[in-house]
Amino acid sequence: MRDRKGAEAMPDALGEALRQTAERLFDGRNYSHAPIWRQIKDLSAEQALWRPSPERHCVWEIVRHVAFWKRHFMDSLAGRPTAPLDEDWRLPPRTDAAAWAAELDDFAALQRAWVETYGTFTRQALLTPDSDGRFERFAQVIGYLEHEAYHTGQIAYLQALMGLPSVE
Repeated sequence: MRDRKGAEAMPDALGEALRQTAERLFDGRNYSHAPIWRQIKDLSAEQALWRPSPERHCVWEIVRHVAFWKRHFMDSLAGRPTAPLDEDWRLPPRTDAAAWAAELDDFAALQRAWVETYGTFTRQALLTPDSDGRFERFAQVIGYLEHEAYHTGQIAYLQALMGLPSVE
C-alpha cells in the first residue's frame, strides 16, 4: 500500500491487529466459536452439500460465498476487475470429494493472501475520512471480518443440525 506521497507505507499497530484478527477468524482461537477453517476442514463433500431444506444454503455454498467476497475486496483494493455479483452463491460444476478437497485448498490459499492484505493497512489509510466524512475503508475492513464471523456461525449451526459434534 502506498501513502499519499507515493512512498511505500508500512503497516502499523492497527494494521497488525487487523491481520491478527483475520488469522484468528480463519484458524486461531476465536472468542465465540471455532474459526471457519476448523469448522470445514474435516467435512466430507456430502456433509458440505447437506441442506436443512431445499431453499437453504449448504456449507459449500457458504464457503464459496465467503471466498467470493474476499476476492471481491482484494480485487477492488488492487484496482482489478471484480467478478460479477451473479457469480456469488454458486456451487462448482463438480461436487465430488476431489472437488471439495480442491475447494478447501483454494480457500486456504486465498486466506494467506487475505491475511497479507490485512497486514498492509496503515492507520492513515484506514482512518482518513472519505469525501462524505465517513471512515469508509475502516468500515469495509471491519465489515469483511464481521462477514466471515457471521457465516462461520451459520456453518456451526448447520453442523449441529446435521448431528455433528461441536468443533472446538
